[in-house]
Amino acid sequence: MLKAIYTTGSSLFLPNSNDKDVVYYYETKEERREALIKYKHDSDKDVHFDCLERTPKVFLGCYIYHFMKLIEGEDLHLDEFNIFDHEEEYKELLRRYVSWLPLESKKWYHIITAYYLFKNKSYDLTEAQLKVIQSTHDKGITNAKYNLCIEWLGVVS
Repeated sequence: MLKAIYTTGSSLFLPNSNDKDVVYYYETKEERREALIKYKHDSDKDVHFDCLERTPKVFLGCYIYHFMKLIEGEDLHLDEFNIFDHEEEYKELLRRYVSWLPLESKKWYHIITAYYLFKNKSYDLTEAQLKVIQSTHDKGITNAKYNLCIEWLGVVS
């Protein structure tokens, strides 16, 4: 059974995000899988599917739980997930990503966002930080920001 629909994605905190994302939450993995199979593509937004059995969880963009907005259905209290309570687990996941992620990848914006969130010890981002995140979202990461991230994560290159 569909439990909730939330807005998600970079448009929740980036001023110039061109895409709109929503996530449909189902009660079980089986319901999620069935919905995914039946889904008819909507060109107005990117639709993601998840289930309560796996939510909340630590994943590349899990800081987004804080920013997500309920569109309809049951409030799943995803904003109660605090990325700062999962710092070591999250950083270990990011270390795995930086070991193979090409510098041109859009996914680097998640890592630079995480860097700033932990640097600030807050979900609040400055205008300057948002500009760097936006640029990384659109163009990939610069060498200087890459070096900053791997130093923060303690990755030896």
